[in-house]
Parts: sequence; C-alpha cells; structure tokens
Amino acid sequence: VSDACPDSKPSSLYPGAFVSYVACQAQVNREEVVNCPHSTSCKCQNNNTGVDYSRFPSAYGKACGEHDAEKCYEWWGPGSDAGLWNTSAGGNDWCCDSWCYVGADCPLQDGMGEAVLPY
Repeated sequence: VSDACPDSKPSSLYPGAFVSYVACQAQVNREEVVNCPHSTSCKCQNNNTGVDYSRFPSAYGKACGEHDAEKCYEWWGPGSDAGLWNTSAGGNDWCCDSWCYVGADCPLQDGMGEAVLPY
C-alpha cells in the first residue's frame, strides 16, 4: 500500500515498502492465515502478560481453550466490574468459545482482553 494510507506500516521484509493489515481484513481467509507456515502472528503466543493472576489462573489465554466457560458468570456477570454481561438469550455464548492471545499484528484478532496482547 501507499505510505499515505493511515494504517500503513513499514514492511520488515522490503525496505521502502509499506503494508496494511486493515486494508485486507475483509478479504482474509481465516484458515490460510492461522495455518500459514511463514507467520506466527495468529498463533497462540503462550503469553498473557498483564493478566491479573489474583483473579484469573496463570494459564489464562496462553493456549487455545475455553478459558471463561467455568467461571463466566463470576468473572463477567452483573456482579463483576466487567460490564460485559448480555441479558438477551444466547448473549453470553462467547464464554464457551475457545480462544488465546495472539500477536498484535494478527489480522484476525477480535480485540483486547485482560492481557497486553489481543485475542
């Protein structure tokens, strides 16, 4: 992409070239990106720096798993400080989803969680 693109970043492979993951997000093939042998940005990072270990287990988000399933209501329910509880039917199905923290440059990331890395 052009360096004038607001979300462009310098390429680490080609000096003077720029890349944009945001520009391609709508066209990303999830399976290809996750299984790409040339990139680890969308693989579980085995890193959960920033997670509050007094609230969450030490392995929270390090590997792919249903990290919130057992204590979803306790951690994220109306009595928590999180404010994420959805009162509509099926609104909290995400608690049973498998996930992990991925690299900051993964175009498939969903957002920021409890750690410094996106999930």
